[in-house]
Amino acid sequence: MTWLTPALAGVVAALTIPALILLYFLKLRRRPVEISSTLLWKKAVQDLQANAPFQRLRRNILLLLQLLALIAMVLALAQPQRNDLATVDDRHVILIDRSASMSAKGADGRTRLERAKEDALAIVDAMREGDFFSRNLADQRPQEAMVIAFDTTAEVLSTFTSDKARLRSAIRSIRPSHAPASLDAAMKLARAHAPVRRITDTFVDESGNPRSRQIESLRAGVGTIHILSDGRLADAQRVLAGVEDTLRYHPAGDPNEVNLGIATLRGERAYDDPDRLSIFVAVESNAPNPRSIDIEMQIADAVRVYPLTVPARANDAQSTDASQGASVPAPPSTASTLIELTMPEGALVEFRLSGEAMRDDSLAIDNRAWLVIPPARHTSVALVTAGNPFLSDWLATLGFDRFEVLAPDDARTVLDEPFDVVILDRTNPFDDAQIPPGRYLMLGVLPPEGVSSTGTAPNAQFLDWSREHPVTRDLTLEAVQIVDMPRLTVDADAGVRTLASTNAGPGILEWTAPELRAISVAFDPLSSTWPFDVSFPVFIAGAIADLSDDDEAGALAQLHPGQILDDRIPRTAGDVQIIAPDDRGAPTRAAQRLTPAPDGRIVFGPLDRVGVYKLRWKGPAGAGDVPDADRVARYYACNLLDPLESDITPAPELAIASDVVRASARERRQVVRRYWPWLVLAALAILMLEWWVYNRKVHI
Repeated sequence: MTWLTPALAGVVAALTIPALILLYFLKLRRRPVEISSTLLWKKAVQDLQANAPFQRLRRNILLLLQLLALIAMVLALAQPQRNDLATVDDRHVILIDRSASMSAKGADGRTRLERAKEDALAIVDAMREGDFFSRNLADQRPQEAMVIAFDTTAEVLSTFTSDKARLRSAIRSIRPSHAPASLDAAMKLARAHAPVRRITDTFVDESGNPRSRQIESLRAGVGTIHILSDGRLADAQRVLAGVEDTLRYHPAGDPNEVNLGIATLRGERAYDDPDRLSIFVAVESNAPNPRSIDIEMQIADAVRVYPLTVPARANDAQSTDASQGASVPAPPSTASTLIELTMPEGALVEFRLSGEAMRDDSLAIDNRAWLVIPPARHTSVALVTAGNPFLSDWLATLGFDRFEVLAPDDARTVLDEPFDVVILDRTNPFDDAQIPPGRYLMLGVLPPEGVSSTGTAPNAQFLDWSREHPVTRDLTLEAVQIVDMPRLTVDADAGVRTLASTNAGPGILEWTAPELRAISVAFDPLSSTWPFDVSFPVFIAGAIADLSDDDEAGALAQLHPGQILDDRIPRTAGDVQIIAPDDRGAPTRAAQRLTPAPDGRIVFGPLDRVGVYKLRWKGPAGAGDVPDADRVARYYACNLLDPLESDITPAPELAIASDVVRASARERRQVVRRYWPWLVLAALAILMLEWWVYNRKVHI
């Protein structure tokens, strides 16, 4: 607290306060009057008890109120003020990372998210509130803020407001998620709330009269954007900040926090011997010293232990990202093991990390992982082609239980005995209206319904593909060049879904009809560079696996937090429910009801927790489904398996597309808060009270 004019206030106080008190000491001088009764002598004696001109000061409420009013006026003359620290700018966006890595616990037992929320509350506390006397001043208006929590998706918890109570409530309501973080989604949501600039266009109409109209222009800057995160943001380099925006990175976490986690888990059955199962497990560590741990694998009640030693992280704790000039943590160390099993039956397999080296582990989410192993299935495949030795010879090496190459003219008669998957290689021997029920992989063949071609486009290439569908999520298609690409129009109501898009339109489609499902490549693969790319055999194998395991065969794909559970169940299934996992990963939470589509497709998510999800229904069961009381159950494994989230070493700097945001203390400045106007108001209020008391006494 400082005083601008204390000397002036002292002089005024020295003159006025004693003078006011002196007025109450002075006696009244009365003139002598003869009276006819002694009843008034008592009062006269009281007035004549002292011979001095002053009387004893008595209790007087009026004197007290006048003194308080005078003191308030004197203090106002001294002009008291205080210099507070407040956040810069008038608008703030608080982005709080709630992803999996933010659940890492420090030495004090608090999570990174809890500490980030405390920092966010400090930002809110430092906001300038404004008051009656400074509300109209440009540098004294109240500041506003909005709160956004983000993981894979972003959510606005509070729009722009200067109500600190509302902002604090929004911050405290944030709960941790098991999904990875997407800064790009949060930034786009923040930019959507930036004010829109409108410019005025003046023109002359046909009559020669000047007119003006409002034109919306680009959005203005949103303000200061505070990113409260540990920097484990895979898409940070895709983020573009506005020219008028200011970014502040508030890192969360201690660089000394240690984590060991399951980074990779994959199970595959051999094509030539489906009874043989191979499980690959990789563990990563950011510890500065080697760690010897145990990988516990539990199938039903049986537990097997596989010891593993994870090497120490590289000594250079920091390396430089030359592309951005930013310092980034060195990558963690990894170790892996391959488990070979002979297991024709299906099972739910759980993996756990244990041992003395896990005592100081900071993040528990990635210490467990699950695999849903379907029963071994011997797949039968038919290739209908006019001639493609490359494809037929390669498919013959995959070890299908039954594999036949058919000419188009022979396909109708031989297909009376169903195959699990039929591959149509640039030919369709069936009448489109009478295509037999089954599962089809169509190469250069369009679905007979819901798709129409309007010509071809030369030199096309893939632009985007589904990261959720099991057939396309592991593909990399940027390098594929297509010589002749059909221009397609897709009817969304005909059961056709686009899995991959090119610059000329849909390139890979999924078609679903009653008793029939197909994955279609819209162009001829031989008129492209795709057969020479490693993604082509990956696509063919994935499509055959997905089609053969469709519908009544159960779900095989692993899921990750933030993804959508998308699957099919028998079309006659009823009373469909899904049960989410608890904190230990077991499906024990309250059941939620789902309504499947007419073709049996069910959609649920995005998934927010790791563990096992159980889907149950009343009706028929397929291969891989298990009995569950009076129902049928199907299990899905949802694992973190994200090396970036498991590497909990906080990033000291955040490299985005346009800049490198350095980790720094909160930007604040001094703001002067003046109190003399409030003291003047207080003095006036006291004088009004004194006037009311005086008038009350007079009338009484």
